[in-house]
Amino acid sequence: MTITALRPGPLRIAIQTPADNPTLNLSGELVSGELRVGDRVLFSPDNQVATVSAFESNAGNRISLTLDRPVHLAGPALISHEDNVPVQTDVFLIKLETPLSKDQVLSENLEARICANRIAISVVAPDKTLNTHQEITVRCAAVVAVDEYDDLAATGSCELLLDGVEISRGQINMKGYADQRQLRTVRATNITRVNHRVTDEDRRNRFGHTGGVLWLTGLSGSGKSTLAVELETELFNRGYQVYVLDGDNIRHGLNANLGFSPEDRSENIRRVGEVAALFARAGFIAISAFISPYQSDRERARAAADDFHEVFVSADLGVCENRDPKGLYAKARKGEILDFTGISAPYELPENPELTVDTGNLSVEESVHAVLEYVNANFGATPKYPAEST
Repeated sequence: MTITALRPGPLRIAIQTPADNPTLNLSGELVSGELRVGDRVLFSPDNQVATVSAFESNAGNRISLTLDRPVHLAGPALISHEDNVPVQTDVFLIKLETPLSKDQVLSENLEARICANRIAISVVAPDKTLNTHQEITVRCAAVVAVDEYDDLAATGSCELLLDGVEISRGQINMKGYADQRQLRTVRATNITRVNHRVTDEDRRNRFGHTGGVLWLTGLSGSGKSTLAVELETELFNRGYQVYVLDGDNIRHGLNANLGFSPEDRSENIRRVGEVAALFARAGFIAISAFISPYQSDRERARAAADDFHEVFVSADLGVCENRDPKGLYAKARKGEILDFTGISAPYELPENPELTVDTGNLSVEESVHAVLEYVNANFGATPKYPAEST
């Protein structure tokens, strides 16, 4: 038994949240492609799989499915075959048919409607100097499954709603942003956590301070590595257990197999976030110095750690480009480096960092002092093993 949608292309069935979870029976809209009984299908963004045991075509494009196993969907989903899947993301670009006004862009009541599913969104770092916006970057309240417009217009189109009223339509584009599917897919099975006999309190008593992650984020050339290394030296001399995880150093080893595509950038930060969290649980202050351009990735690193402190190393693009310590901006301007943050790839400003250090105006010494004061206030100022005075 086979059913074919009016639209050609890969299989896409748009499912709204079922009322009875988990369930063997679902109904939705057949958006595109072809479905057969016995097909193994994937539910995005939940990454669950099932086999279609039966289906029934209803009025219009509606279709009712019976599955071989129950699925539990946390929200709206797209069904696809496993060999041609949609993108999973919580951030994407929208090219608008009708420009939005400044007030509309800044509103807290924006929604995107994709295949009849409504998603709460907010505009990322809108340019407040513009009166109208023809293209916007939006962040969704949760990870969603979509397609790029150029790949599949039916699931790559959206309507923009304000207070429930349509104000524009647009085309979804993922330029510069990562498909988060691989980051959200857990493949490990038959694993059991091992509990440590050395407690967090034992480590605090031994070292005289708590462990945690100081996550330095900012543009290339903003001074992250310089600040991290100077800070490590100062803290070590004061008796803190501290270690720097630097972007270039990590890419020489642990992440040597990763490039600079949006997906590889995200995986780079995912790995570093987990490593930093391990250092912090061992009682160290782990200082990470990474551009980490995507807010989603920084939030994932925050979730991995028990004690996470985002430090925005703030310097304007012009300042960073004038410094250009590695000559990377010059190469990016010539087109010799693709996907370079700040030039041809996006950098999402931290929304609520625990600390901002204006390295565009502060000296290295002043910047280090600002972070030292923060560490003293938040990690404990009486480490057990201060270095001997010389």
